[in-house]
Amino acid sequence: MIDPESAGGAYLLGLRRLGVVPHGRFSRRGIAQAIRLAARATEDDIVGRTHAALGAAHALRRGREPSAAPSTVSAQ
Repeated sequence: MIDPESAGGAYLLGLRRLGVVPHGRFSRRGIAQAIRLAARATEDDIVGRTHAALGAAHALRRGREPSAAPSTVSAQ
């Protein structure tokens, strides 16, 4: 059996900023895992890397860069 709380959630594609979608019935543990997932994605520049890969594959509608807006997850 898979424990969905251990994953923390999933990245939401189609955004210019990071989105992590946790399950609505997560406990504190699941929400904490979702926050950790978002922090790792920010540290690993998932949005920028995904945008670059889609651009290299000519799979973008427009040649826009990911948003330069500050992240909601602080880098510590």
